[in-house]
Amino acid sequence: MEGNVVTASLAAKLDEIMCGILCGVLGMSVSPEWRLNYFTLLSSAFRKMGYDAPIGLADISDDREPRKWLRMLSYYIEFIRTTTKIGDIASRVIDDTVQSADVAQAYANRISALRVVVEGQRTKTTEYREKINILTSEYSKASDNQKQVESHLASVKLKLESLNASAAKDSEDVRFCPLTTQDPQCRSRHLLTPEKQLFVSPVNLYLCAL
Repeated sequence: MEGNVVTASLAAKLDEIMCGILCGVLGMSVSPEWRLNYFTLLSSAFRKMGYDAPIGLADISDDREPRKWLRMLSYYIEFIRTTTKIGDIASRVIDDTVQSADVAQAYANRISALRVVVEGQRTKTTEYREKINILTSEYSKASDNQKQVESHLASVKLKLESLNASAAKDSEDVRFCPLTTQDPQCRSRHLLTPEKQLFVSPVNLYLCAL
């Protein structure tokens, strides 16, 4: 009997201590009915979360049952551990998100720099195209001038060849046409051909004039 009284007094003392902690920290009511409802709701919530203790709800129906406090402590410890784990995961997610944001910003800066480089290359390409167009136009003009010069040279060459042929023919005619001839056509060759006048002496001209 005395052992039961001592156990009951220890349970009551433990209940008062834990109740004081809960009342002081969480602001819980000292009402046993309120605590029982709180334990029931919390136990059900932890069961839905996948955390279950060896003892059931019937074991915490007695407001003086010390094991219910152990169960509550295990719930709180598991909740804190899970919350801490979730917090760590959330912290890592935030860190990864920040790191990803930094990487994305670095890529954005790199892309902006590349855009500036591309715009500069486009400007240079436009300038090169303008210079190429100018050089192409000048080359076309020079080519046209060269064609005109070549055409003129070809024309002069033809004229020289014609003149040389005419001079050669006149030279052959002079060889067979004496200066003393009375043939008007023969005399005209001697008098009118400039190339032959270089070889006509004043005596021959006098004879032709007779």
